[in-house]
Amino acid sequence: MSASGSPSAESLLALDETLTDDANLLMASRRVFVSDLKSEIPAKLESLGSPALASRVRLDLAETAPGNLLEALIDYRARDLAAGHTTVGPHRDDLVFRDCPAGSAPPGLPASDTLSQGEIRILSLSLKCIEADRLARSARPILLFDDLFSELDETRRAAVSAFLRIYPGQVLLT
Repeated sequence: MSASGSPSAESLLALDETLTDDANLLMASRRVFVSDLKSEIPAKLESLGSPALASRVRLDLAETAPGNLLEALIDYRARDLAAGHTTVGPHRDDLVFRDCPAGSAPPGLPASDTLSQGEIRILSLSLKCIEADRLARSARPILLFDDLFSELDETRRAAVSAFLRIYPGQVLLT
């Protein structure tokens, strides 16, 4: 510790070096997982009554340190110390849906800026359904939904209901 009570640069570097090995494994696994999700989302959106949305949206992994994590931790150290927490790394990464209508230039706009509330709800639900399908291979997770059908049109309500009817686990709707 320094006189100010902050950890020394040497001790922070030692911690960062130790943690980045595990973080790099986590980030590599996450990239593979997101790649798999990308391939499953169009079919799930179609099954949930949103075929037009399936061809329009793209899932991206927004990484805060897509290159060398250790370098990023070192580069952001002063800012992180001032903030009192680490601002880069796998714990700060996020999934982002992008709206990419036919003819639009990449990377597209954030889906939350262009899609309706019902479309956003279906995107979120598609991820939850994929997760439930995967978990149901080895367990029977309970799905809990609050106000699931709000903002969905009749077609999407029927498609979501069809998924819930064949789901092998318990479903609670409030």
